[in-house]
Amino acid sequence: MFRNIVFLVTLNLTLFTLSLLPAPPVRGIPGSPCPTINIKCLTGEQCGGNRSRLIVEVRGGGTGYTPTYTWCLSAGTITSGQGTDTIEIDTSAVSDKWITVVVMIGGLDRECTDVVTYRIVFDKRST
Repeated sequence: MFRNIVFLVTLNLTLFTLSLLPAPPVRGIPGSPCPTINIKCLTGEQCGGNRSRLIVEVRGGGTGYTPTYTWCLSAGTITSGQGTDTIEIDTSAVSDKWITVVVMIGGLDRECTDVVTYRIVFDKRST
């Protein structure tokens, strides 16, 4: 009887392990539940001044979802737009040579990538 219990535990662990390894999502293909997500700078051709505007573009991925947006920065301040697809940031007090911008997209299919990062490099800042 002890042998049967060990077998059942092993079987359950194997099934649990398999459920943690879903197929990778397909992004940006028509008919796929997963959209293509990009962050772009709206302030001139590139970000890097003391103030910048960024937008996240969520394209494709079918219908029936309403994305939500949560932004965060490795340094600097979000001055407006938290919770929307466009933010304005102030990096005037940042002495780093770069910062990372992260946006988490809510409301997507659970198999889809929902976190996107963008790096802003400051050419003229010293360490």
